[in-house]
Amino acid sequence: MINCIEYKGYIGTVEYCDEDNIFHGKVMDIPKSLILYHGDNLESLKKDFHEAVDFYLSCCDEKNESPVDSNYCGNLADIQIPPTIHMMLYSYSETHNKTPSQTVEEALTKYMMA
Repeated sequence: MINCIEYKGYIGTVEYCDEDNIFHGKVMDIPKSLILYHGDNLESLKKDFHEAVDFYLSCCDEKNESPVDSNYCGNLADIQIPPTIHMMLYSYSETHNKTPSQTVEEALTKYMMA
């Protein structure tokens, strides 16, 4: 399981290194840039993550470049599933009084947290 944090639309990983006794992570989904951060505890990790994202955005501004938008907008339009699974998704959702999006979110959450 990967733990994540979010700030200004950017997603960062949260990992712990037993050997160094430190939390660390990286901003995901920004090609050509490796943005790392760390902290002695979760609060300092979050603070460093926020500062890293703000620094990235200020560098883009100084260079008059557009920052990379995160691809994690919550829209999975490029995901393809077999028609039978699609039908089962809608049938399950209807019988459980949920939208297909709610069903998919629930299933992915259970799968990713296992």
